Amino acid sequence: MNSYLRIPKLNKFNELIDILNIRHGLKIDKHPIQLQDFNKDNWLAGFIYALKFLFKFFYNVEVLYFLAIILFTYFEYIELSSLYLMYVVPVRVSKSKPKKSSTLAEDEKICKDLVLWGTNLGSSLGNPRLTNVVRNMIKIPPFHYSVIVGLLLSDGWLTFSSNKNKNARLGFKQSLDRSTYVWIVFNILSHYCSNGPHLVTSTRAGKTHYALQIFTRSLPCFTELHSLFYPQGIKIIPMNIYNLLTPVAFAHLIMGDGSTRPTGGIMLHTNSYTIKDVVMLMNVLMIKYRLDCTMHMNEGKPKIFIRERSSVFLVPLIKPYFIPSLYYKLGVRLHKDQEYYLNLANKKKKLIGNSFIKNYTTLTYKGGDYNTFNKKNNESEKFDIAPYLAGLIEGKGIINGVRKNKKINNITPSYEIKFSRLDLPYVKILIEKVGYGKIKFCKNRDNVIWEISDNFSVFKLTCIICEHMRTPMYKSALQIINWFKDNSYTTPEIESDFPLLNQRLEALPLDFGNNSWLAGFIEGLGSFGIIFTKKEMDELGKITKKRKIGCRFRIEQRMFDPITNESYEPILKNIALFLGVNLTIVKRNTGKEYFNITAKSRESITIVKNYLNTYPLFSSKYLDYKDWEIVVDFILRQTHYDEDNFDLIEKLKNGMNNNRKNFNWAHLSKLGKTKKSQDLLEKNLKYNDIIVNSVSCNNLGSYLAGLFEGDGHIWIQKQKGKKTHNPRFCITFGLKNEALAKKLLSIIGSGFIRYKPKDNACVLVVSPVVGLKKIINLINGELRTPKIHQLYNLIDWLNKNHATNINKLPLNKNNLENNSWLSGFVDADGSFSVQYTKTEEGAKKRKISCRLRIEQRILDPVTNDSYFDILNEISLFLNCNLLTRTQKSTNNTYYTLAASSKVSLDIIINYFNKYPLFSSKYLDYKDWEKVAYLIINNEHYTEQGITTVEFVRSQMNTKRTEFNWDHLNGLY
Repeated sequence: MNSYLRIPKLNKFNELIDILNIRHGLKIDKHPIQLQDFNKDNWLAGFIYALKFLFKFFYNVEVLYFLAIILFTYFEYIELSSLYLMYVVPVRVSKSKPKKSSTLAEDEKICKDLVLWGTNLGSSLGNPRLTNVVRNMIKIPPFHYSVIVGLLLSDGWLTFSSNKNKNARLGFKQSLDRSTYVWIVFNILSHYCSNGPHLVTSTRAGKTHYALQIFTRSLPCFTELHSLFYPQGIKIIPMNIYNLLTPVAFAHLIMGDGSTRPTGGIMLHTNSYTIKDVVMLMNVLMIKYRLDCTMHMNEGKPKIFIRERSSVFLVPLIKPYFIPSLYYKLGVRLHKDQEYYLNLANKKKKLIGNSFIKNYTTLTYKGGDYNTFNKKNNESEKFDIAPYLAGLIEGKGIINGVRKNKKINNITPSYEIKFSRLDLPYVKILIEKVGYGKIKFCKNRDNVIWEISDNFSVFKLTCIICEHMRTPMYKSALQIINWFKDNSYTTPEIESDFPLLNQRLEALPLDFGNNSWLAGFIEGLGSFGIIFTKKEMDELGKITKKRKIGCRFRIEQRMFDPITNESYEPILKNIALFLGVNLTIVKRNTGKEYFNITAKSRESITIVKNYLNTYPLFSSKYLDYKDWEIVVDFILRQTHYDEDNFDLIEKLKNGMNNNRKNFNWAHLSKLGKTKKSQDLLEKNLKYNDIIVNSVSCNNLGSYLAGLFEGDGHIWIQKQKGKKTHNPRFCITFGLKNEALAKKLLSIIGSGFIRYKPKDNACVLVVSPVVGLKKIINLINGELRTPKIHQLYNLIDWLNKNHATNINKLPLNKNNLENNSWLSGFVDADGSFSVQYTKTEEGAKKRKISCRLRIEQRILDPVTNDSYFDILNEISLFLNCNLLTRTQKSTNNTYYTLAASSKVSLDIIINYFNKYPLFSSKYLDYKDWEKVAYLIINNEHYTEQGITTVEFVRSQMNTKRTEFNWDHLNGLY
């Protein structure tokens, strides 16, 4: 053994050899120290074997002292990370003899002054159950203690295996993709375990998840930790966390509950703790480790964010205890040595040198010409991929190294664009065409990332796409340009070629038909869908579900940019306007809201089709689009309900998106080549004309006037108090008409929506002066009822308090049939109904009728002016009688009129087809219209007519469950 010792303290060891030789009659030779690598022989195994021998035959004080010196000097030689393999500390052992038990290891009966961690310095895996004496002998050394503290602060827990067990045990679990971490933890704590890691399953959201879990033995040393971390049965952060949070514990806290942001920094997910505990932990990080921390709230739960600039001090401290596979949790480039950060300023110019300037001068991008953007392309080919790239990056890319409202500091900026693994051929061709970047595979192998990280490529790409960027990400790209300027990567000659970046964004045209930007944006955020619902019938042959076929195109995007915090609403509004659809807000299951653009009408899907046939897609979405286009053509030719097409439509629907199995990448040959268009807008002209005509014929002002006079009011503060308030223009809607309220809010451009859940209603409220002025411009001169005095009061208030000079226009006396005032009034106070009286219900004969009913108060409650004139005019226009009705519950009397004759039905149909409704009553009217046509043509008593009547009655008014708001596209 002596000939293979690697202990540096040779003098003490030689003295001990002399003592053993003299007192015990041994003949141990002295040999020089061997300093070979530990991996070249099994020295450690032999050393442990020798210890067993000495423990068994020599157990006096001298031998124990000899062993202690060997072990502790050995620890001075080996690395700290290997200490868990063999660790001893002195303990006090009770004088009472242990009970006889076959479960007590023979070796441990001998040693009374030293306790070895694990059985014979190794794992106790599979060993029998320990006695109480042995359990109480086991303590936790400092390194292991710190590891356990780190686990408990993150994903570890302490529990009692049963109510009878008085000692706690440690549990730790991680998903299978982090099994390496579990095995590392197990190797450290195997001395306390009776079994190895085992596989566990759990079911969340209908999916089965697999994880690796370990449990230690139940030991008193863990019971002490339980009282520290679970004083009231709920895990807390202990009060002595300042001493507990060693660098080892901190490393395991980050490995368990840490994550990095694309923009840098480390997030500690301390959601399970109270704010008080998290504040205490933040104070420790700031005071003990001098970290710059902030608290972020996520759904009311606190998290700790460590800013990236603090990592220069943190990383060198905890990196020795970090698992290499988890270095990514330290942030972008943060696993590098501290020297990287300290010397970064000196290395900046060496990263690229003069070759950067030289290579840059080969790029010409004036006038949108990017011939040298890819040197592999033929000079005869026109390269028009720059707008496409800009849209692609703004759709699904991220920019690393950019900070919110701050300059880029030490971290070199880079681009990352994530794709599905199925798009790998597309990504390879894209990189080949562009000439920049490399491919990285995500850990789950389901996604690939196109990364552009070297300075030359980042700068060159940024200059090219900046000219075409349209979203708030543009300002992040501008930060990159400024970073390169600040770090002397450019020359005045190069800077003179820069586009006027600060003014470019505002000058971009709203039209998207001039380049491929929108195609790239769709690659990131667009989706195509085919709607195919089969007809269903009950046992009696009655249709319970109608067949429905349609096409849907959708773009969905977050509401605010995470870096600049600017809204995506302006650009998405312009896209919606280009497609002739509405921009809405949807709420996902996570509770987050997103902007949504959905095109389903013939006009809008035709615009999509014409655009993408001019500027095609290139990812796998191109294949989805081509299948989608087939069904669009069926719809435009009105052959989508032909039975011969049903099988094909169903096959296309079931083979799209995630269900696609076959991929044909022949279209990639077109990537980077310009396809000349014969003016895309000319193709969409007829559809744009439809929209423009609907706008010009819509008469928004008269419609809004009718809606206000039916269900609106204007509140004005009577007396000035301590706090003055602007007047409020209000219109009340049923909650099911929330979409109309939001549409009007977007048109007016200011105000908010107040909800009244108890009344099942919502109120559009406009209070800002700019909004009030816009409303006055719309409805002034369009009112027809006594409510005009409320408008006059509002005009007086504006003239007095804001120095305006608005004229009060009189009531509108023009014919009702010449504008949309009656549409707004009916949306507020009208109703459509279909009456069907059956003979079996006691009637003498079957009776079917359609009716439009309008009801309104007799006198205005403020001015006492009568509503007779306007309601009489409506009754004359609709060819019906004006009556009065007294409500029994309130004893209030109302004017009421009901139009149901054939002459009236014809007038109603002609009017509302010219000036449509926009609330959910539009849907009731379209169903009502079917029955009205049957009555006009005397077909309502036929068998088919009765079936239609029953079907219409079953889904009108309060029975309606499905609402389609495409008709709001005509409201501007």
